[in-house]
Parts: sequence; structure tokens; C-alpha cells
Amino acid sequence: MLMEAIMAFPLPSNEPQRLAALREYRILDTAPELAYDALTGLAAQIAQCPVACIGIMDTNREWIKSKYDLPADFNELPREMNICATTICGSDVLMVVGQSLSTSIEKRYRCRTYTPRRRGTGLR
Repeated sequence: MLMEAIMAFPLPSNEPQRLAALREYRILDTAPELAYDALTGLAAQIAQCPVACIGIMDTNREWIKSKYDLPADFNELPREMNICATTICGSDVLMVVGQSLSTSIEKRYRCRTYTPRRRGTGLR
């Protein structure tokens, strides 16, 4: 049952348009950039979290554009194991803090804020 829940993930109603817009940005698999790294470090500092990252949800993965205090080889996560797959379906900020999570799968989401970003077209 748990594995079935992990393997299934929601898709936004505008998924084809969202992915097309993502391709237009040509940001996937690009080199690290100081501006993104500065934002990631600032986010960690403001939220008082030990780690932070800027991730971009692709077709089957979340690709990590920038990271703060995470391993150098931490570059992507499978989409089906990522809470961001759910976050992009909504419009609200989701913040997971401290001991509000109990299972080992949920614990990896502690002290994280997930914000669906929109471009001028309203795509997340």
C-alpha cells in the first residue's frame, strides 16, 4: 500500500503546457550559477533550515538547480518520491516544519518550504 502511494503522483491539469514552458527556459542540466546559490543560501538562513535547494520539476524527476549544504552529487530526485510533484498542482505555499512528521518517508520533508512558482502565463 505504501509503495503504491509513493509510485503514484498527481499531474497538474496544465502539465503539457508547463513542460513546454520549462523547455523554453533551457535551464535543465545547466551548470551552477552564483545568483541561484545566493538565493538558496539566503532561503536556508531566513528559514533557519540546515539545507536548502532550488528544484525544477521535469517529466520524471526534480532536477536540483542549486543547493545549500547538500552533497555535491545530489542533483535530482525521482518525481514519484517527491512532495514537489504535489506542490505544483496547487497555488499555496507548503511549509513542513519539525516534528509534525512521523514516518521515515515523511521525515525527509522536515523544515522545507515548497512554493510553486508562476510565470506570466500562470503556469507553475
